[in-house]
Amino acid sequence: MNPAIFILLSLAAMQATLQANPGDVVNLNITEPAMLNVSDACMYFVENLNSTLMATPGVHELKIGINCTEGIKKVYADGKELVEIEVSGLSCSNITGYAAAIERENMALEKKVENLNLKTNALQKEIKELKSKLGDAEINMRMLELENGVLKNELKKIKLNLNKTSQELEKKKDELAQQEERIMELNRQSSIYRIATFFLVSLFAGSYVALIYLSRKE
Repeated sequence: MNPAIFILLSLAAMQATLQANPGDVVNLNITEPAMLNVSDACMYFVENLNSTLMATPGVHELKIGINCTEGIKKVYADGKELVEIEVSGLSCSNITGYAAAIERENMALEKKVENLNLKTNALQKEIKELKSKLGDAEINMRMLELENGVLKNELKKIKLNLNKTSQELEKKKDELAQQEERIMELNRQSSIYRIATFFLVSLFAGSYVALIYLSRKE
């Protein structure tokens, strides 16, 4: 019998006796939940590598261990006998076939491990690149924050200088207005002075002429 043989079994086939060799896998087709266990610990369920299994409806694999001795092995469901498995004696052909199957399984597992390592390395590289990009993004963000802070400080200084300049401009305007008032006052005073001077000069000149005229007439 091929060591990789799969034997389908239903709970309906109660008390059936199956043939199997050490290294075979027997598929148990369970139609309702049941606690499964075996009469010989050399057999185990593939999904939990244990000789007992709380089985849900569906197909469950039972491994006939390479160390199983020749004879009748039994599988129980909830304490009741489900099936008998007649295990043949281990022959050279069985050992050779089982070893070949194990070798294929090991090669397949090694290939899976190799692929997983490649995927892991690729993921680690991608994670490293993402971390680097994230680091660059954080640095750029920090630089933008610093630049923004500098710009805010510069803007604040410009506003302060503008306010100070505006105040100085208003002060200069007030001073200019005062100077204009002073100039207007001086101009007014100068006009009065010129009129008074002209009046005095005129008065003096008239008196002088009159005096000359009177002195000649005498």
